Amino acid sequence: MKTPRTEAAAGPLPPRARPAAGAARAGAAEARAAGVAVPAPRRTLWLASALFVVLALLFCGYFFRSLRAALQGEEALALRALAPQVLDRPATDLTLEDEAGRPVTLSSFKGKPIFLNFWATWCGPCRDEAPSVEAMIQEMTGKGLTVLLVSTDDTWDDVRRFYGGRPSGGLVLRDPGAKGAHSYGTFKYPETYLIDPSFVVKHRFIGPRNWASEFALRYLQQLL
Repeated sequence: MKTPRTEAAAGPLPPRARPAAGAARAGAAEARAAGVAVPAPRRTLWLASALFVVLALLFCGYFFRSLRAALQGEEALALRALAPQVLDRPATDLTLEDEAGRPVTLSSFKGKPIFLNFWATWCGPCRDEAPSVEAMIQEMTGKGLTVLLVSTDDTWDDVRRFYGGRPSGGLVLRDPGAKGAHSYGTFKYPETYLIDPSFVVKHRFIGPRNWASEFALRYLQQLL
């Protein structure tokens, strides 16, 4: 006859499995009781988040500094390609003439960047430059640049023949006797002056340029 097995004879029965959360709490309690440091999950998560934010801000700062340096480098390259003469002097006011014979003063455009171009119909380089000027005007339309194309021809008939009945995108004016051109020191047509909104002549360009080039358009954007 078999005798019933007792706990004392067979040893203690294995404990029942505890739920995972309860086991984790019990494990942490046992570790603390044994003097083992247990990291706080919330504190660890907060420190990791803070470190991530700091690293992200450092990366963004580096990125924008690099971008600004690159843009400044491109602007400097654009300026060198156009080879201007730096003036940085107050603009001289001029009284010019529109096609109807009405006086137009240069100072009436103060407050906007001004592209002031002196030219003549008899000037070969002026004729070469003219298509790029018109293309530039198309690109800059609506962006705030005032383009003044000032002819030093003796009559409007010469100017009209030059355009052949096709209106210019800029404001065509005439400088009788080339007095305005001479007051600016113009001696080699075409000559262009870039005047900022505060009515300061920033740069002078002696001779023709390709004003529709990427470098020229990037340079003009700086004035806006």
